Amino acid sequence: AGAKTAKILTVALPKATRQRLRNKLYGVIGSDMAAVPHMEETFKRIVTDDVTAAASGVNQATLLIYGSDDEATPPEFGEKLAYALPDSRLEVIKGAGHFIHHDSATKVFTLIEEFLR
Repeated sequence: AGAKTAKILTVALPKATRQRLRNKLYGVIGSDMAAVPHMEETFKRIVTDDVTAAASGVNQATLLIYGSDDEATPPEFGEKLAYALPDSRLEVIKGAGHFIHHDSATKVFTLIEEFLR
């Protein structure tokens, strides 16, 4: 929602100014677009693609890690995906947000390490 608001608020500005301001706003709100703005179209396709149906065909043990406070991809998404994946394990890290690998790097590392054993 924050990224969409930034986009709407800057649409009337000249292109160079618009892009600079959007990048700054994306960084402030923690949007992935701040890191790689040239991949905006790819991000749009990824976040609108529902992979639940395809998940049932995965025949590999899968670890899903979600943050309890993630508003971009909430744990409910993980629950839905875990249900669809035949051999999955869902871990929800309390207090972590969307950038779980930053919020709880040690916990994420430990979960992955345990899973790979």
